Amino acid sequence: MHLIIITCMAFFALTLPSGAQAPILPSLDLSPEDVLSIQLRALSEAENNPDTNSGIALVWAFAHPSNRVITGPLPRFTLMLESPSYRALIGHRRHHMKQVSLTTDKAHYTVKIRSSGGTDFGYSWHVGKVKSGRYKGMWMTTSVALLGKLGQSL
Repeated sequence: MHLIIITCMAFFALTLPSGAQAPILPSLDLSPEDVLSIQLRALSEAENNPDTNSGIALVWAFAHPSNRVITGPLPRFTLMLESPSYRALIGHRRHHMKQVSLTTDKAHYTVKIRSSGGTDFGYSWHVGKVKSGRYKGMWMTTSVALLGKLGQSL
């Protein structure tokens, strides 16, 4: 079994274009902070254009299965990110995460971002371990809620 995994990894690495990196996917090796960092970086680098899905598919890849039920499939999730509550995340200039709580299966962070337009916003970000299925034991985002506009504190 171990040999099969190594062979598949080697094949995948050889089929990537020169200089390309393997896609980041949910993994048992990632902490809740890792998941949040990956999603925030993807959102920061995303274009404010739902047609390109730049970075948004990566954010979707780390959405908890229970969250996906609420947000719908990727096209609907992409449209949701264009709503007033989430639009500021796309292409944001910088972000700061602060852990509020952490248990063995749940984590809560407050996230401050500076939008591409220069306005600061706060978000409540929840990450949880998946209990069963394909992603069992992996940390994935369960919910994100806009807290509102903030003062110039970043």
